[in-house]
Amino acid sequence: MAATDPDLRIDALAPHHDRAGFSCGIDDLDRHLATQAGQDVRRKANGVFVVTASARPETVLGYYTLCATPLEPGAVPAAARKHIPRYPLVSATLLGGSPSRRPARARASAPSSSPTPCAALTPPPRQSVPAWLLLMP
Repeated sequence: MAATDPDLRIDALAPHHDRAGFSCGIDDLDRHLATQAGQDVRRKANGVFVVTASARPETVLGYYTLCATPLEPGAVPAAARKHIPRYPLVSATLLGGSPSRRPARARASAPSSSPTPCAALTPPPRQSVPAWLLLMP
């Protein structure tokens, strides 16, 4: 699937993606992609999506995770409450970390203070997750 840039793709994380070669400058996020994300996908605990260039589909430029989470209706903003069912818990999707790869020169220098979000990118419709709310911590 093409994102806003026709040369970019968003795909579900797969074995051919170079997770160890990814660096956004935040150790916890780099480590999560390298060691935990594959397990999460295999166990169907989270959806992990990677941004790649069409010319180099193995190189991860950015990633994000989608995770189901329950909410009490009182935690839902009042404007959205009228659109959700009256259940004890409401299904929501948590959008986790959206770091992007730092250029090679930046990786050699001091770490970046914050990742660049991939907020404009969305997963392919065939892999979308139904939810009443999308939470972005």
